[in-house]
Amino acid sequence: MQTDKLLCQVSPDEILSNLAGLGQLCFEVTDACNLACDYCVYRDLFSDHDPRNGKMMDFGLVKRLLDYLVELWDQHPTGKVNDYTAISFYGGEPLLNMPLIKRTIEYIEGLHLKRIIRFNLTTNATLLDRHIDYLVEKEFNLLISLDGDQLSDRHRRYHSGKESFIDVFSNAKKLKERYPDYFREKVQFNAVLHNYNDVEPIVQFMKREFGKVPSISEINPRGLDPEKKKEYLAMYNNFYTSLDRVKDADYLVEEMGFSHPETEDLIRYMRYVGGNYYSGYFSLLSNTLMRPNRPAPGTCSPFQKKMFVTVNGKILQCERIGHNFSLGTVSADRIDLNLDQISERFNGWVNGLSKSCLHCGNLGICQRCFFNVYGVETARPVCQFHSPTGKLNMISRDSRAFVAKHPELFYKIIESYSIQ
Repeated sequence: MQTDKLLCQVSPDEILSNLAGLGQLCFEVTDACNLACDYCVYRDLFSDHDPRNGKMMDFGLVKRLLDYLVELWDQHPTGKVNDYTAISFYGGEPLLNMPLIKRTIEYIEGLHLKRIIRFNLTTNATLLDRHIDYLVEKEFNLLISLDGDQLSDRHRRYHSGKESFIDVFSNAKKLKERYPDYFREKVQFNAVLHNYNDVEPIVQFMKREFGKVPSISEINPRGLDPEKKKEYLAMYNNFYTSLDRVKDADYLVEEMGFSHPETEDLIRYMRYVGGNYYSGYFSLLSNTLMRPNRPAPGTCSPFQKKMFVTVNGKILQCERIGHNFSLGTVSADRIDLNLDQISERFNGWVNGLSKSCLHCGNLGICQRCFFNVYGVETARPVCQFHSPTGKLNMISRDSRAFVAKHPELFYKIIESYSIQ
């Protein structure tokens, strides 16, 4: 039941539990990149990141954090049959610091951990041909950035201005031809939607050349420098507007599956309104999701899903938020991760939206991350997704219309998402 005030009360114990069950640990192994993509979140359009100085992460930092987590995992078992943690390598372009990646993996393998460790890497693939055998040997889950065919990929350029498409396409093809089983099971693509491409041709190209449907995202608006807004808008392409340009868009619903944006909206609506979604068997048995709403319900509690560590040793919840929201620091000599201070700081940030969330029609089904709200770092953040229209809001209206047009999706979602 709603009261006159919503409060976020993430406790130090909850944060400790998140760390004990940490699902992903992501290292920004370098802030250097051999590409200069026009829309990159670490380039001139955006101002919420640390300066990029071509720095390589120090292994001492990696070792200090891993030792801290391993000790914590030993002291606070989750009680699960198996614990899984993905170790992810991020940049910049992470393949520029391959010596650190190899040394980190060697150290982790020497720890003989009780949990299952998997390795992920996000890459622009320009250097992929040099490291294919090692990545396959270690069974990396690989995410390759490519925006479609050569005309669609024009924003992804080297610092010299030369387009990167031919190198990336060639390397991805080499990987597919040399290791077809690995490619099928372990390789995915990510595309950014912009003024040079559209959803339909991206999907068609990826399916034709690689047999894959990529994840597609709009250009990130978070941390945009106000003085660069005109440049941002010149490149921006809206997902739904792009779909409206397709003469017969119904086939994309089937082709893209659960990554189709309207299907994603429907899944979110069914999860948080239907009352029959559980995050796992423990959630089913303990009914942990049956709790009061809180401000910014789409925001993860600290380390609920992942921990991101920048090349400078800042510890954040995620790579998708500004570097000013650091929750701690780590270096080769020490780690500063005070759970009481993290709890207080996080609750303070989120509670700034309390009044706005209380009177929002999307409360309970909102999946917007608090850190993407305008003015999130101020005392009075303004949520651009606020809906004062009551329970029959835009999300519910659109989702109902969409499922009426595609009733088969209702049963697919029920089968796939009731218990995940």
